[in-house]
Amino acid sequence: PEDVQLYYQVGLIGRRDLPLAPDARGGFEMVLLRMLAFRPDNGGAQPVVPAAKTPARPAVTATGAVSPAPTASPDTAPAASTAPVPADPDDWENLVNAMNLSGMLQQLAANCALVKRDGTHFQLSMSPNHKYLLNKSREAALAQALGQALGKAVTLDIALEGASTATPAERQQERADARQSRAEAAIHNDPTVQAIVEAFDGQVKPGSVQPTD
Repeated sequence: PEDVQLYYQVGLIGRRDLPLAPDARGGFEMVLLRMLAFRPDNGGAQPVVPAAKTPARPAVTATGAVSPAPTASPDTAPAASTAPVPADPDDWENLVNAMNLSGMLQQLAANCALVKRDGTHFQLSMSPNHKYLLNKSREAALAQALGQALGKAVTLDIALEGASTATPAERQQERADARQSRAEAAIHNDPTVQAIVEAFDGQVKPGSVQPTD
């Protein structure tokens, strides 16, 4: 009964706010999102929020973020490069994107940082925590892919040591964390959400807010 009352109240508020939405579909999706993203603090079953898109505010899903585990698939040779080769050959993150790698080889490159470049020789470093990614064949395959991206043969060495600069994988995680923070702030600062939480002594389900951009 308490849940029904909550959803009824959300529906009334959502109906009132529908004229403020850019379009009817976006307004309706936000009403559904609000219904499913909140619950009274009674220890009951946790609702699952489906993914939703709306131009009014960052869309969210109810599923928690899941970090991809290292794949066990065999090394994949680089496909034909579609990303533009960066003008600065010392920009390692852009070089990794330009190589258009996949599988374990992509994970190896993304978890390396460029220490220095001397002509056609690249000195990379990688945390010992990721040493399972490194072997001679992958190191050679990475050098070949890098040479193809730059249009000339190159050599490289990968040292298992802490890097002084962030790796492409670390930068990607930082950007994902920033998007997550913005999405959570948008939900918590929503006036309608605040009114529902206060009226029903509820809470935003932890982990239910996730950006879809």
